[in-house]
Amino acid sequence: MQLIEYYQRGIKDNSRCLGAFVFYWGNKQERTHTWFSLFSEDGEKNSRYDAVYYHWQGKWPENRSPDIQKASLNYKNYQESVYLDKGLSYKAEFEAMDPDGDSLEISWEVLEEGNYRAIYGGDKEKKPLKIDGIEASLEGSTLHFHAPSKSGAYRLFIYARDGKGSFGSANLPFYVQETDLLVNVRED
Repeated sequence: MQLIEYYQRGIKDNSRCLGAFVFYWGNKQERTHTWFSLFSEDGEKNSRYDAVYYHWQGKWPENRSPDIQKASLNYKNYQESVYLDKGLSYKAEFEAMDPDGDSLEISWEVLEEGNYRAIYGGDKEKKPLKIDGIEASLEGSTLHFHAPSKSGAYRLFIYARDGKGSFGSANLPFYVQETDLLVNVRED
């Protein structure tokens, strides 16, 4: 888990660091509703909560949270620019795992990307609108879906829930562009 690795390397094993604190205890919409949050909007805990628990208690919580790893959209990860043509079919692939071996319920949603130009870090943000009516099917660890019909910036969220009060999430930003199919006609 990255949070534990960062804590070990940057804080615990650093003789010049005096300590650390939890940035935000709760659920907060800041760029996304999962970025800084230790809990879902419904109060489910995630792996960041587990990491804090581990460092405070010296052991893992009784039920550890699922995690989603290696998520990709159109064969690209969250660090790459993903452009989709409106209305066309694409796939998102992911690896969801639970350290306790719990069975997982997978769900997803597409939200509009927020407008952050006039917002400063820490300011209250409104959660972007969910895009309803997207045709999709989930097959194991692959989500087949049609891109929204309106061009613009969006974000795909994938959730894994263990049914015991814990969840994991991943999100993939993408941009839907106008579809201009050009046909090359060659005259001889």
